[in-house]
Amino acid sequence: MEIRIRKAEEKDAQKIAEMLIGIGALHHNGRPDIYKDNLQKYNESDILEILKKESMLIYVAVDDEDSVAAYAFCQIKEVSESKALVGRKLMYIDDFCVDEKYRKMHIGQTLMRAVTEEAKKMGISGIELNVWEFNESAIKFYEKCGFVTQKREMEIVL
Repeated sequence: MEIRIRKAEEKDAQKIAEMLIGIGALHHNGRPDIYKDNLQKYNESDILEILKKESMLIYVAVDDEDSVAAYAFCQIKEVSESKALVGRKLMYIDDFCVDEKYRKMHIGQTLMRAVTEEAKKMGISGIELNVWEFNESAIKFYEKCGFVTQKREMEIVL
């Protein structure tokens, strides 16, 4: 099977929306005190709107039949120069998923490498994302891709 990386198209919206249902269930199961049941971060119409935005890019890994195997929602962000911060342009990965039937085939790593190369071409100085501590498999995946912990967000649940 040959995997190809490309920008998402309108025809991909339904499959991406279906995959987001699984991501929603993962988050609800991991933190039901925060995430609602039947969570779907973006539905098909939301995805179609996102595809029109310049500041948000969706990359997909597709198989031989041009079916979506994985996606990456990427936001381009500008950090303004200030007294405390260096001005920079970064990419934020808002959501990333590999369809269950394509896992353990290195498709996620292929997609992440392609996203990284695209970011370099755009003059991006870094890629950031967040991941929940309960999502150990995602943490291991991101570490394999070269991500390191930048900061921690901590809580006390009352």
